[in-house]
Amino acid sequence: MPAGVAPPGFSFARTGNGAQARWLVQAALYAYSGANVLVQTDTDATSNRFQVAVWHELRAEARGEELRVFWDGRQVVQKQDRTFPAAGRAGLWTKADSYTLFDDLTVIPLKVQP
Repeated sequence: MPAGVAPPGFSFARTGNGAQARWLVQAALYAYSGANVLVQTDTDATSNRFQVAVWHELRAEARGEELRVFWDGRQVVQKQDRTFPAAGRAGLWTKADSYTLFDDLTVIPLKVQP
């Protein structure tokens, strides 16, 4: 990625208050993975302001006993699991000492094929 511009393929957002951030690629000789890093350069000190740069899309599908996981549209996992034989539930889990927000979660029942 060239330095001085926002990286292609990212989605940027803000939760809370204040202005949207300015995300740029910048040169950094100390970067472990190479010469460039992603930097949020805005200095707005608004309280309750959290900037987000989204790196990937994760999608999971469950059809009967078949589970499939997609990373950026490409299937990366396909497994059979008989733990929950009856249909009808989706769940979320967090660790007890975490502060976690879930947003834009969609659960769509799939049509059963005859």
